[in-house]
Amino acid sequence: MLKVRLQTAARFPLPSTRENTQDLLKRVRGGVLTAELVVTRHQQLEKVTQPDHKLWVLDERGKAWSSETWSDNLRKLADEGTRNVTILVGAADGFDKEQRAAAHQLISISPGVLPSWLACLTCAEQIYRADTIIRGTPYHRS
Repeated sequence: MLKVRLQTAARFPLPSTRENTQDLLKRVRGGVLTAELVVTRHQQLEKVTQPDHKLWVLDERGKAWSSETWSDNLRKLADEGTRNVTILVGAADGFDKEQRAAAHQLISISPGVLPSWLACLTCAEQIYRADTIIRGTPYHRS
């Protein structure tokens, strides 16, 4: 099973935005994936040294992924025996060049810069959609 940690130092402007993000991640059923939101005071780059842990960073300079690409990449990690993936969403100042270079994947939610809370909500939606695709449930087709 692959544990997905969506980690951020984002300030959620309304309690409902944080609740909606958490709710989407709670909907991940646990067949192949589990997911959680981790909110920290200051975003720190994790040192990932274990082969079964990957680091993905959201950055507008990264690759844009479809929902199917999210699903394919998460399923591939799980199939390869990866146990953890941490997806970092930066605060207002984002990540520097060194931090981006440490990531296993740079993913773009949008070619423009989004508020961190909105990037978290959008990422949570993609994680949830990936789970539905992996499980073959109809949500991703509607």
